[in-house]
Amino acid sequence: VVFQASTRLNRCAIALLTAFLGLIMVVFQASTVERCTSNTQRSIRVYTNVTRAQRPSDLSPEDIKSVRIFVFFVGYQRSGHSLVGSMLDAHPHAVVPHEFMLFERLVDRNDNSTLFNRTILYNELWKHSVADATRGWRSDLAYEKAARKGYTLAIGGTSWHGAFTRLKVIGDKSGGKAARVFHRKPAEFREAYERLRIAVGVPIRVLHVVRDPFDIIASDTLYAASPVAGQRLRNVSELQKLSDPKLLVARARHLLTSSAAVDAMITACNMTVLELHVADLLLDPRAGLERLCAFLEIDCFDDYVRACGAKVLPPPALHVQELVSWPPEVRSYLRQELSKYPFFRRYLP
Repeated sequence: VVFQASTRLNRCAIALLTAFLGLIMVVFQASTVERCTSNTQRSIRVYTNVTRAQRPSDLSPEDIKSVRIFVFFVGYQRSGHSLVGSMLDAHPHAVVPHEFMLFERLVDRNDNSTLFNRTILYNELWKHSVADATRGWRSDLAYEKAARKGYTLAIGGTSWHGAFTRLKVIGDKSGGKAARVFHRKPAEFREAYERLRIAVGVPIRVLHVVRDPFDIIASDTLYAASPVAGQRLRNVSELQKLSDPKLLVARARHLLTSSAAVDAMITACNMTVLELHVADLLLDPRAGLERLCAFLEIDCFDDYVRACGAKVLPPPALHVQELVSWPPEVRSYLRQELSKYPFFRRYLP
């Protein structure tokens, strides 16, 4: 009798424990669903221009055939090409995602066989662009991170991030990555470029975004020393001057390597290139955007210019390079080395 009573009590305890654990799971699942639903609704609220017919998996054969230009960027990190890429993606006739890493995928990764298929490539680029618009650096969600990062890449107003009216230009903005791939594997890069040219079947245009090289090195040095400070370069007056000759030289060598790679890449692949200086874009956004649109054979609409122009800040009174201590011998050496490249000569005294 005692044994039977004890067994019944154990069974009751197990049943109660099971019910309690089940209740906890129900509450957890409900909380998870609520969070997921909230995030989904938030993403939908962030960008409502992406209609069902324009979802990544729905690029039609007509959309793909309507593409007239394939574009990608070459350049250097901390040069401003992310802003230019965001402006281009905001055009109603263009899809240019942020950091798709096209040539890293074509040369270094195992998915290169699929990306040489035009339909697959265009859909992957389109999918990446929509992701940027809904939850990436080109979305309103990015503004939550702005206090930490110091900037977002979203173009406001009537921009077309993650959407388009008629697709005429498609491509990738990964300028610094392309230069690094060419530097490591020039022969493989040239082969990938040729296969890409055949696969897309339309002219390939290249955007070379250029900034004052001393500002590039200084910005890169500040970011390497402290990512949070480096990303807050908009408030340059709040940053203290950095003195780290070893780090400065390392970042200068990185720029020189990338510059040599870009110069050799353009020549080796016989690229059709637009050289776009960020300083000119800051001084006259309309003129810069008109050059960009003419190069890519798309219209430069007034509302598009206004939306992009609102994102452009006037040139700062203090150059970023003034936030770094430059040993005289380093600056002299850089002037000598940078003078080898025509695209940097305007910045050399």
